Amino acid sequence: GLACGKEFAMNAEVAKVLLATDMTRRSNAALMRVLRITQALGAELHILHVVEPLSNDARVALMMFMQDAKTRDDALGSRVRQARQALEARLDACWRELPAADAALPEVVKSVQVLEGYASDVILKQTRLRKIDLIVMGAHRRGPASTYVGTVAKRVQRRAEVLTMLVPYTAER
Repeated sequence: GLACGKEFAMNAEVAKVLLATDMTRRSNAALMRVLRITQALGAELHILHVVEPLSNDARVALMMFMQDAKTRDDALGSRVRQARQALEARLDACWRELPAADAALPEVVKSVQVLEGYASDVILKQTRLRKIDLIVMGAHRRGPASTYVGTVAKRVQRRAEVLTMLVPYTAER
């Protein structure tokens, strides 16, 4: 078996790939690699970004300063909406920069989701719901986010029932 104790047949069909992205600037290189891998496999790609929930302290502060429940709910919901807009803008920018030879790459993307929750839990739940065969996550080499992303990746790898792959972020920008 593999070092993680999970068996993976090299001829196993990979029909659905999930890219869990943190939307950092460096994640674009990982996206391009995953698009090419997904296309080469003849698979479909599902892109997921998870917005972490607010801390209890932040929620209490929000409740103190926003007494109206609708205003409060709008403020909470806007975090996910803003992340969705940022992700779509990032994808649009990537599509515009594609060389002509890669013009068909965006066609492998079947869904783009932004959900709120604890990253590893949301990634694993979406993997089950969408019957994903391969989870791909970007990996930071260094920096303040490396511990967090590393922790999410470790949790997903430990608990996933499918193959997981880390794609190193290149070109620190």
